[in-house]
Amino acid sequence: MRKSLHNINIHVKNLNSRLGLNNLCIYITIIFSFLFSFTSAQEGIGIKAPQATIVLKQGATIFSKDDSFNKQINSEKVTVKNANVSTVGILENGKVLTAKPSKTQEVQIPKKDFKSELKKAEENKEKEALEKVKKEITNHDDEAKKNSFNTKRLLFPTSEEFTTSTHVNRDYVAPNYHNHEFSKILVSLNQYVIKSSLDFLHEQKYTYYNNKSLDFCFSEVFSTRPPPAII
Repeated sequence: MRKSLHNINIHVKNLNSRLGLNNLCIYITIIFSFLFSFTSAQEGIGIKAPQATIVLKQGATIFSKDDSFNKQINSEKVTVKNANVSTVGILENGKVLTAKPSKTQEVQIPKKDFKSELKKAEENKEKEALEKVKKEITNHDDEAKKNSFNTKRLLFPTSEEFTTSTHVNRDYVAPNYHNHEFSKILVSLNQYVIKSSLDFLHEQKYTYYNNKSLDFCFSEVFSTRPPPAII
């Protein structure tokens, strides 16, 4: 009986010692876990979080009126790539993120319109030719005014020239000294003007024409050549 009780006591003591050892191990494990987590938390506080990044593709645009987001953009807490930041005049305190064109994007060179350039060159050439013709006409008119016929030739002769002039160089009838008949004067003013105008307009020699056509200007005068039928 004593022996069995003694064995039971030994067994209880061993059990208690084991339980105490297990509890000690549990306590030690909890303490180490707490210390490890605390150390990790301390290390995590010193490490900076990765910075947020915004990347826009071609044609994308972001409009923002969020004050916190706009402050992060202004303070460069948020990295913006491939985008231009600008303010919006319509929105108060607003921000706009617009995508930049890609650097590798080929720049399209506008094709030249050769037809329009050729047409423009022809128009400029025609304008220059027209201005040249107008200038020549103006110069010709100025020269014509300078070289116009002398009006002094159309004046009536003096009494001395009237009596001494011969029949060859006068276009009027010689005076008659009889009182019953007056002297008649024939001044071919119109004929002289017409002939002078024809000589001024046409410098070529007149061929195949009738004398009466020049005297009275009733028929057509050919200044260059007659029609083939007449030849």
